[in-house]
Amino acid sequence: RSGPARPQGVRDHPEAVLKLGNALEALADDQPAESPARVSGTARARELYVRAQDAQVAALERWPDDAGLLDDLCYSAARLGGMDLRDGRLAQGASAYERRLELAQRLRDREPDNPMRRHNVNNAHSLLAKVHLEAGRPDAALTHARLAAAGAEPLAHEHPGRTQFMMEFV
Repeated sequence: RSGPARPQGVRDHPEAVLKLGNALEALADDQPAESPARVSGTARARELYVRAQDAQVAALERWPDDAGLLDDLCYSAARLGGMDLRDGRLAQGASAYERRLELAQRLRDREPDNPMRRHNVNNAHSLLAKVHLEAGRPDAALTHARLAAAGAEPLAHEHPGRTQFMMEFV
């Protein structure tokens, strides 16, 4: 590993902020659609998710080779991309999912034999296929769907007991 070692606990603060955001989002989801409580709770959760992601980005700038930070950012991008899609912000969702794919590929390139790293890339392609389909870009959706399936097929055969790998392939 190059550069200074990441001190224990650097990931703890963003993780705590994410958990608070998860709680707010869960409470908001229990409210009627379009109610002020749901809208404000979801907005507040999003603010916390962005704050956590900003802290993760800052930490990654200091420790650019830290796999844990890359992994955290990968899931932050997926979380925010999903919120963007639910809110009809397709361009922002696509951008977040593109970041997720880039991060997932960096992780996979570091550990090419790690099945979860490979699965993460496949999942990122699946998410991009979904957002492109919703945005009316069927050619881009098909490209990402084919990339997801091409990556998922060997995983499903190599690990037949891993349901998540099979589901990505199907």
